[in-house]
Amino acid sequence: MKKIIYKIIFCLFFTNSLFSQCISGDCNNGIGKYLYPKGDKYEGEFKDGKLHGQGIYTWSEGSYYQGYYLLNKRWGIGKLVWSNGDVYEGDFLNDERNGFGKLILANGEVREGNWVAGQFTGKGKKTLITGEITEGYFVGGLWLDTNDTKYVKGFKTITSETGSYTGNYIYGKTWGRGTLNWTSGASYTGEWINNKRTGKGIFKFKNGDIYEGEFVEDKMTGFGTLTKVNGEKKTGYWVDNNIILITDSQIANNNEIQQTSPNHTQNITSNSNLTVSTSKLNNPSTTKSIVKDADGKVYKTVVIGTQTWMAENLNVDRFRNGDLIPHAKTDEEWQKAKDNKQPAWCYLDNVPDNNLGKLYNWFAVMDPRGLAPIGWHIPSTYEWEQLKRKCGGSSDKLKSKGVFETKVTYHEVGGYDELKWVSCSNCSYWTERQRANNPCSVCRNKKGKYIKTGNYIPKRKERREEKINLIGWDGNNELGFNALPYGTRGSFGKFYNKEWSVHTSWWSSIDYSFCCASFATLSDYLTVWNEEQKGSGLSVRCVKD
Repeated sequence: MKKIIYKIIFCLFFTNSLFSQCISGDCNNGIGKYLYPKGDKYEGEFKDGKLHGQGIYTWSEGSYYQGYYLLNKRWGIGKLVWSNGDVYEGDFLNDERNGFGKLILANGEVREGNWVAGQFTGKGKKTLITGEITEGYFVGGLWLDTNDTKYVKGFKTITSETGSYTGNYIYGKTWGRGTLNWTSGASYTGEWINNKRTGKGIFKFKNGDIYEGEFVEDKMTGFGTLTKVNGEKKTGYWVDNNIILITDSQIANNNEIQQTSPNHTQNITSNSNLTVSTSKLNNPSTTKSIVKDADGKVYKTVVIGTQTWMAENLNVDRFRNGDLIPHAKTDEEWQKAKDNKQPAWCYLDNVPDNNLGKLYNWFAVMDPRGLAPIGWHIPSTYEWEQLKRKCGGSSDKLKSKGVFETKVTYHEVGGYDELKWVSCSNCSYWTERQRANNPCSVCRNKKGKYIKTGNYIPKRKERREEKINLIGWDGNNELGFNALPYGTRGSFGKFYNKEWSVHTSWWSSIDYSFCCASFATLSDYLTVWNEEQKGSGLSVRCVKD
């Protein structure tokens, strides 16, 4: 009997060690690969034994999530791909789709708009496979028909026994931005969805404490700061009114999160109509924070809306851990990196230019050793789309202002100010029009001649000045992004420089297929595409975590 028990214990221990373990790297504080009991696996960053940072989680049935984690929960920008072909790209908060996001169904239908706690909630739009676009509002995934006679939208003051609300409303519910003052003395000013505090706002407790930050369905959930009346402050990430991570990296004792397989929802219903909610452009302001890469280079940064971007292309030649990134100069070296799926970088045309940075293949961009500086990451397609919405379709707002030099040339001018054609005698009796359309064979062979007539102007050298744009673009750089025209390198090593095509392209972090990845390109417009060969060389811009 004891032998049987020992065998059972041994089998359980062996199974657990085989299917729930760190199979490579550092799964405590670093980058590693972890295998879970049911066959799920995670590859990415860890902190204190938890999924924390950037990584890819793959479920045994084929679905996967690629993006950012906070203490084992999907939190930040990410991409969720279901095994049935449905794809979600956008914001996550507390392991749920929350914020702005885009859902691309396997049948080609696209929905984009606001999400709350995993459901469409708010303003959005739906693009059918036929190209037809419908717009509207959602409450918990249910469509609000704007043709309904009960549909009411506006701005007003509502007073009741519990308090007074002044702000926007839809269907008679607090929806949009508004202020609610309770009779108890508490107050809230910020964003509302369906009668609940959802979004960013400021809540003043009746005892005088103040919380400023994010809310989800009436609860402090997201990033925020609680300031107590005694001056004590707590800044960090909150879930259901409890702080889970203080920004000084100390975890609240009563909110330890165990390392388990993250949840995901497999079933998606798609019977809704949606519209993109856009906000007014914010004026750019350069941040005071300093960002340094692994080489110690310092980069300019700029705040655009809710994002903080590098205002320069990345120009680093080593990963975060100090490992050098191979420099591929020749076509053969570049192709070899592509064939072996190894990281590589180069300069455009192999000419160093500190103002334009380096070109990287996608294997360098997504190397687990980390290309972006600490606290920064490679933007997803959704983050590029956010920037696209901020520029409102005008690429000039992203393009750098022209840097000109004056080119002086001298041209000879003067002489007779008029020349006249004189035909030969054989066709002199024809009209001028006839001679022009059907000259005789002699005139056809240019036996006639031009004679100089009119006023004679003495010949001289005339000085002419021409302004030449040294960087190729002359945008207004209204958003402070400071984009410069550069070029790319093909996967087989050929350079496509700025003279060949005035554009610049940057990688995104989204893997599109086995051969290709997503990227953003700027010419007349900022456009996000999916099919760039992973062996190609593109520029890199980073966005703050």
